[in-house]
Order: sequence, then structure tokens, then C-alpha cells
Amino acid sequence: MKKIKTYVIMVSRTYPTYHPRKKQPTYFIEKIQLSLDLLVEMPGDLLIDLDPKIHTFRDNFQLWKNRIDEVLAGNAVIVLKYHTLGRYVKGNKQIEFARLDKYSGVGIEEVKFEWNNITYPVLTKDYLTNITITQIAENDGLQVHDFMNWFEKGDYNLKETFACIHFTSFRYGEQGKK
Repeated sequence: MKKIKTYVIMVSRTYPTYHPRKKQPTYFIEKIQLSLDLLVEMPGDLLIDLDPKIHTFRDNFQLWKNRIDEVLAGNAVIVLKYHTLGRYVKGNKQIEFARLDKYSGVGIEEVKFEWNNITYPVLTKDYLTNITITQIAENDGLQVHDFMNWFEKGDYNLKETFACIHFTSFRYGEQGKK
């Protein structure tokens, strides 16, 4: 029997400490589950205000491209997890809430941050110039200002190429708009 590799993507339950909304809930787990049709239950009327999170951005594009290629070849899976108590907390546990295999629709697109008075991401393909920062932020489960603060204030090298890891079959290059 062939051994399948497992690659983990940790998903934040709260905004990071450097973000203006630090420690407030992101609802990323629920937003991802919504995009994957896995969401079973939500408290109160929160589901009404939730938009799906269909992708995540990670630095080191080539590393993630290689991993996604392994997944698509059937040699690996991507496991989405969150910390029960937050990062670096004693007694913390990691909980798996989704698993992406070659049949899941998982994929990757290359993204660069460019400078034009403000920082904004653009997908590196020419035919994607009609994609707005608002669309990208919303598809990432955030409002534009929250998206900008996440990357501008975080410890990211914005001159490097990022991986836009898709949880579903949606691609900017194929569909242009959500």
C-alpha cells in the first residue's frame, strides 16, 4: 500500500496580535467549512453574515506548488487544522477540520504583491488584471482593510511570490470572478 504524505495548513481562529482586530474571531474555520459544504451548525444568525473562505495565502510559492502537485498526483493530502487554545499555549491541541485530496478541487495560483501607493496583491498572469483587491480579500474571508492589515503589518516579505492555495475548484485564471 502506497504511503500518503500529509501537509498541514494551520488556520487562525483569531486575528493575530499585530492586527488592529487582535484576538477577535476570524470565523475562518466556519468560512472554509462553508466553502467545502462541510458546515453543520453555526450559533444564532451568524451564518447569514458569513461568506465562504475559498483560499489562503502562504509565502514560499515553490514549496506549496510542489506540495499541491503531490496532492494532485494522489501522493499527498492537505490537512486543515486549528489550535484549540491559540498558538504557543501550554496544553494546546491541534484539531483537524478538513482534508483535501486530489478529488477535492484543491489548487494553487501564483500571487505577487505590488506597490502602487498602497500594497495590493495581483495574480501574476496578464489576463487577471480585472481582479480587484476587494474580490481577493472577500474570497480570503476578510474585508479589504483587514486583509491589508494582515499582510502589511505581519512578518511577510511582500516582494516574494505567494501561493494562493484554493480549497475548492475556483480559480481566478479560469473564472475571472467568483
